[in-house]
Amino acid sequence: MTGMADVRRRGSAAVNLACWMAAWMAVAAARVWAEPVAATGDTRAAVQVETAAVTGVPADFSAFLDGIGRDVFGRLGCTDKHWRQISPALHHLTLQHADALTHLADDRRVATLAALAALIDSKREAAGAIPVLAPGRTVIGLLDPAQGLGRKEITAIADAYDCESIVFKQEQADQTIAGIGAEFLAAVTAAVGAGKPTSVIVLGHGLPTEIQSYHIRFERLAQSLLDGAEGSAAVDLSRVVIICDDCFSAD
Repeated sequence: MTGMADVRRRGSAAVNLACWMAAWMAVAAARVWAEPVAATGDTRAAVQVETAAVTGVPADFSAFLDGIGRDVFGRLGCTDKHWRQISPALHHLTLQHADALTHLADDRRVATLAALAALIDSKREAAGAIPVLAPGRTVIGLLDPAQGLGRKEITAIADAYDCESIVFKQEQADQTIAGIGAEFLAAVTAAVGAGKPTSVIVLGHGLPTEIQSYHIRFERLAQSLLDGAEGSAAVDLSRVVIICDDCFSAD
């Protein structure tokens, strides 16, 4: 059994590397065409969004789905459900590389986005065997204050799997959104610093780049993870699982 597990891990790693290489080479090739167009004056991010808006890589997520996203979806041949799961992450990567992608011909742009989608799939598959709820894991929950969600939404399932849990929600008049958000991030940092296997669960409203109900952008959550690893010889977040049933902020 151990031998088979090793083979599966090695095979998964090989597929993962192949997908990384395909996506990297596709974007790198695109950048050869993009480099002559230098941005001046505006910030790089602003130029990316502006460029995307006028050259076939929509900055708006709905426009992405209705435009080039349709072509990528058709090329992938996946189910509607799977496309809904990966399309927000794909759109985010598209905006990150907009300066390169917008200088490609339409068919090459679609092929490149399909390669990026394969990369996303490989990362999802590689993480599929990681326990989300199991004895010994700590569950840190964050609940939308306005959606009628009770703490039992998280504590009931955590108790069933013998997990320790702590749940944050703005409920009292003397509590603030900012304060609860800060306490949540501090708990994430502390869990990473302690090296505990941890599942972070967020329930409520969200945007592609933000836990909307607490105004927590993805950069702040990422920084809280890195803060927990500060002082370590290497950043190891393999013990942490993040689950956002929070509209698009899962990605």
